[in-house]
Amino acid sequence: MSNVPYVNSTGKLRELLEKIKEAQTPTTFTHDFLNTKFGISERAMIPLLKRLEFLDQNGVPTQIYKDFRNPNQTKNIMAKAIKIGFQDLYAMNEYVESLNDKKLQDLIAQVTESDHDSTVVGATKRTFKILKGFASFDNYEASEVE
Repeated sequence: MSNVPYVNSTGKLRELLEKIKEAQTPTTFTHDFLNTKFGISERAMIPLLKRLEFLDQNGVPTQIYKDFRNPNQTKNIMAKAIKIGFQDLYAMNEYVESLNDKKLQDLIAQVTESDHDSTVVGATKRTFKILKGFASFDNYEASEVE
């Protein structure tokens, strides 16, 4: 069974990503920072940011975090982060971002070994779609992940 990243509050995820682009980069991205500076209390956001390699394991913003804040790089950097964070899905289908909702849901269910109508599958699909809205895969090359 695979562990793909997701959050339950995808509306807050969109808000978080917009605020990351605007706010100064913190020295360390903690739950206190998330709540105080962004007004977001969902604790699952930080593990998601770590899986996307926006933060290292100590909560320190990475180069991916910093590059995401650059409007000229945002979309390509998010494509890179998605390929990193959802590598288990990409191992099964290298064009995950092109799948329609049904096929994406089927793939997530297969990879997570969950029922198609499970909370995990639904939340993972919504999380992926929110992140994909910040990405462009048009000029993305797989070699950029390395």
